[in-house]
Formats: sequence, C-alpha cells, structure tokens
Amino acid sequence: MKIILSRKGFDSAAGKVASPIFPTGEFYSLPIPDELAPTQYQEINAGEHNLGAMANDLSKGRIRPTYRAHLDPDLRFESIRRTANWRPLFGESGSAESHLRKTGVGDGDIFLFFGWYRQVTQSAGRYSL
Repeated sequence: MKIILSRKGFDSAAGKVASPIFPTGEFYSLPIPDELAPTQYQEINAGEHNLGAMANDLSKGRIRPTYRAHLDPDLRFESIRRTANWRPLFGESGSAESHLRKTGVGDGDIFLFFGWYRQVTQSAGRYSL
C-alpha cells in the first residue's frame, strides 16, 4: 500500500490566499482557478457560504465570482447543482496522472489531501482572513 500526499485548493501560487476555516470550525478547500473548467466560483456553495463572493473577497478581487474553478476532488453533493446520477470524483490528469501511473499507484492506495487554511471572518457581508 502506498500513501500519496495530494495538495488541494488555493495556495501561494494558485489563488494566492488560504482557504477558509469558518468560525464554526468547518473548513472548505477553495478550488484552484481553471479557465477550462465547466463550473464558475459563483455556482459553488459551502453550506450557506457562496464561493464566488468568498474567493472575490479573500483574493481582494483577483479571483472574480465568474472565474472558473477546478473542482477536484468533487466530494460534496450540495456544493453545486447535480444530475440524479452524480457520484463523487477524484481524478488526476496530465503529468500528475502520468506520475501516478509510473509509480504504480492503484487500488488500495491512500490519498491524503492537504492544503493551506486560515480562520476567516465575515463582517458586513464580506469575508476576510
């Protein structure tokens, strides 16, 4: 069995801000920007929080609500509108996929997701770190 560490969400290169930890202790990984993705930030929710507003506020306008987000892993049914036969998804592509294949990653191996997180506050309808 292999253990694979897999970085997810915003970081100092993609998004350039930490993903939020809400006052309730819940957290959400802000998906990285991807102009080819089918989903816009404004279409994604984390409970009562809209990621379009959150990404815009936390990035100080660099990541607009209409920008597209690479939703990987896609694990929360309630985060966007779904078809009836939706299933959770984690999938690598390109060089990451090739690397996993070359190193023999397969069934029974464990992926541990990690990312950059900070406490977030919301005041007057705006999010800040």
